Amino acid sequence: MYFHYMGQWLVLSLHGIPTFGFKVGSLEIIVKYTSSNITTWLEVLVVAIGQLTNVAVLAVATFFAFLLSKAAGRTPVMFSKVR
Repeated sequence: MYFHYMGQWLVLSLHGIPTFGFKVGSLEIIVKYTSSNITTWLEVLVVAIGQLTNVAVLAVATFFAFLLSKAAGRTPVMFSKVR
């Protein structure tokens, strides 16, 4: 959830769209911006980048887990419930 909204905030910031609220809570994250300032395609990009950020973070975590399992010969027990 956190990476999803941070990715969206990053895209808005890179495109110069002013965000007037970014509140991080334990159960919700709120990103406030005026949608009349952006095009429809940028709005689609903002929505899509959230999911793509989640996929990228999961891919990086999976890659490091793969490298760890190759370096150790197997996945360490503390990182896996499968033995």
